[in-house]
Amino acid sequence: LLTPRLSPVPSGNLFAVSEGDWLKAVLIFDPTIRLIKTAWPVSNLWQRRHEALGKTGRSPRSANAERLLLFRDNTWVKVRQIDRGQWQLLERLLKRQTLGEALSAKTSSAAVQSWFSRWQSDGIIAGIERP
Repeated sequence: LLTPRLSPVPSGNLFAVSEGDWLKAVLIFDPTIRLIKTAWPVSNLWQRRHEALGKTGRSPRSANAERLLLFRDNTWVKVRQIDRGQWQLLERLLKRQTLGEALSAKTSSAAVQSWFSRWQSDGIIAGIERP
């Protein structure tokens, strides 16, 4: 998370990729990205870190695994809870698989479009390598 951030790819660059090139494209992500799987629900603790100690009076009573996407924007660390499908796709893309290789037949195109939109607005896509 302490590495320098890359500039986000301008959204116009995403629209310039032809449909045929998308499956062969390799996405370049900001180097501050980390994928973390926890056994306990820690994202709520992170979000409430500035509340007075004991204000909520509750603590997790049982394990509840979470998949988290961590990254840094221009001001601070961001923590997003993500589902298994998004986790698996990001994990493959971070290993520099092409989009075609990384996509699972089980993943809906609506979900992928939603994830891409969120990644774009979060500024974590730094580039696209096309064949």
